[in-house]
Amino acid sequence: MIAALVAVGYKGLDLVDPDASDHIFSKQLKHSPFKSPRDLFSKGGWRLLRYMRWATDLPGWIRSLFDPKKHRLSVRIFFRALAALLRTYGLLAIAAVMLASYAFLERHPGLAFLSAFAAVVLGGLASQWLVMRVLAGLTTVDKVHDFIDFALKSKLEEKVDGGTYTKPVTFKDLHDAKCISLKIIATNATTESLELFCYEKTPDVPVAQAVAASICLPVIFKPREFEFERKTIHRSEKVFGKFLDGGLVSNLPAWPFDEERLLHPDVPTIAFNLAPGEHDSNKHWIPAVLGAVVNGTGEIDTRATGKIIKVSIPTSLKMLDFHVSAETVYGEVAEPVVQISDKLLEELHDAPKALRAAAHELSVMITDLLKAYDGELHLGLRSDHRVRVAIAVQRGDSMRSISTVSFAGYEAADPDYDLTTPLDSRYAGLAWVNGASFDLRTEPAGRPAFGPGVFAGEKVWTELQWLLCQPVKCAPEPGNWLRPCVVIVDSNIPFEHGNPEITSVLDDFVTGVSEMIQDYNSRNGIARFVQGANTWL
Repeated sequence: MIAALVAVGYKGLDLVDPDASDHIFSKQLKHSPFKSPRDLFSKGGWRLLRYMRWATDLPGWIRSLFDPKKHRLSVRIFFRALAALLRTYGLLAIAAVMLASYAFLERHPGLAFLSAFAAVVLGGLASQWLVMRVLAGLTTVDKVHDFIDFALKSKLEEKVDGGTYTKPVTFKDLHDAKCISLKIIATNATTESLELFCYEKTPDVPVAQAVAASICLPVIFKPREFEFERKTIHRSEKVFGKFLDGGLVSNLPAWPFDEERLLHPDVPTIAFNLAPGEHDSNKHWIPAVLGAVVNGTGEIDTRATGKIIKVSIPTSLKMLDFHVSAETVYGEVAEPVVQISDKLLEELHDAPKALRAAAHELSVMITDLLKAYDGELHLGLRSDHRVRVAIAVQRGDSMRSISTVSFAGYEAADPDYDLTTPLDSRYAGLAWVNGASFDLRTEPAGRPAFGPGVFAGEKVWTELQWLLCQPVKCAPEPGNWLRPCVVIVDSNIPFEHGNPEITSVLDDFVTGVSEMIQDYNSRNGIARFVQGANTWL
């Protein structure tokens, strides 16, 4: 629902504005028949949802009465005694009813068979009705469909000069109005497959129809049924679908934008999801498993998507909390805004800028330092000489590898540009594990030449003359391990081994570079920027 509204042009403050105490029902769509979220359901449907919410919350509430984390021992003993007393009275009441029934049937034996037969028939019919009602869904999403279509038409008529929309707004209408690309996922129970609604595949499908199809949670909502035309890479085809919630198969679908990522590989994907504040240990295992099925796909759906920023929005609201007050919603929205804004600012701007600046500035500083050793360490710098600096970190959930992510002095044709190597067998990883390292291509007296790890594999800069790997660190978050961060400095400038004091001069140079990197990290915090998920790199 939110994606469709944002795609057509609604801003966050149009939907909910905590500072002005406004929301879309009272401001943007004040002339619509929808005045609150409860109006998205019929009166009967809302009543059933309220009963459903009460029924799903009751077992957890009862179990919470005996939770040692929430109540003192004396309170728990009281609740246990009360529960035992209620069970005893319940059993006595059942026994009394059974005895009375037996006494009555003993005096009227002819009614015994009829009573038993009626009980079986009525019980069977009631069970069948309940099962069929649950399987069919308690209410419909018809009003959700109407609300979305009304909201889309209202915004498009503002956006398009002279535009009037008498028919439902389609994906083609959004495309023609130059709206943001919108892609919606639903589960097609008829074909037992996932359905992707978008301009490229389903241009003539009403957007509100796709939204309604994508939110049909089993049991709560009746499946959405309709026929439409789907385009494939080979042909167009007619499709009939009975649709359920798209979250059953893909709850955080970043993959539909694969083509956009191919067209714009340097642009990161931002994926938002709702994260409950605390996990309820008293929740029954059935809804817990359903929640894991729906929410667990988000980890899979965002794999292999290149640069991605995953933003979890904390909330205490539950799925069926359409009844909460506007003030509660304002609080839920206002609280995480600063936190999310800071995260996006750091990962989209501050961190990439800081890493790029670190590589560039260190390259310039080390080149200037080399000039001071002209005649002692080397025979002068030529135009084809390069000092390269790369920053290597761990991406995403990686734990066994390290990747170079920021560069200075590299050329696109360099075979080791944007390289990922094992943490325990190549120079950058070994430097993190064992400490700073320095290696030379040509061995002077008392100096080791390149070890076997430097030229292992094929992605090696063949002009390489020397290599320094300096790990940099920061204060870890309480309870967290530090994620690796290594500054790699190398060059094709050969050192002059004819100098009898080359060993001491070399030690002085290496010490100077290492201290320069450590000092830069202390002042500018290179390592601090890469202690998160690093999926944006």
